[in-house]
Amino acid sequence: MVNLFFGYLFVLMNITVSIKGFSFDVLPDFIGFIIIARAAASLAMDSEHFKKTVLPSRIMVGLTAFAWVTFGISALGEIKFLGTVRSVMLLVIQLAVVGILYYQIKGLSEIETNTGYYMKTFKLHNDWMILAVACVLTCISIYGIIMTIANYAKLIFSVLFLLDLNTAIKAYTSKTERPADAPIPGVKPKRGAKTAVQADSVEEPEISFSAEESESEEDA
Repeated sequence: MVNLFFGYLFVLMNITVSIKGFSFDVLPDFIGFIIIARAAASLAMDSEHFKKTVLPSRIMVGLTAFAWVTFGISALGEIKFLGTVRSVMLLVIQLAVVGILYYQIKGLSEIETNTGYYMKTFKLHNDWMILAVACVLTCISIYGIIMTIANYAKLIFSVLFLLDLNTAIKAYTSKTERPADAPIPGVKPKRGAKTAVQADSVEEPEISFSAEESESEEDA
């Protein structure tokens, strides 16, 4: 499961370096998807959701590798049409990342439910929703200010997602048990239902009989 963190570190973090007109990302997405695909395959036995992401992750290895190479070539201006091809590919890649993330977060939630470990996957769901909106806006926005805000939001929530993912992985590896009053992923508490802690705190009425009452009952 630790490999998921390093995989998404490569996919979500983009650090571009330019050397003599040639630009490249020092954290290539295709390396991240290689790691993610291997992690998904190893977790496929724990959740069917991870099994669904193995093939898409492997396909993304090829797409992101092509995008990584063409980014440097298009920066040199040698092949003009590569800019259009790369723009379309980036749109596909962004949407694919959102979809793969969705199913793998569901897989982590299922593992949390089955094991009882307190992985706090609800935080990953919250991060994913903001990331999904930001990714879509960066792809379809035609206004510079909206795209700038979306890029900043994507960066911030990518960092938060990685931090929350690291928390979930630590809880899994250390087998941190879920508190009795913590919500169970995928299970909505019934209205008015009491948690285990609240149920234990309810005092049962004590029934006691005095000696005089017992004697009067025997006489009767």
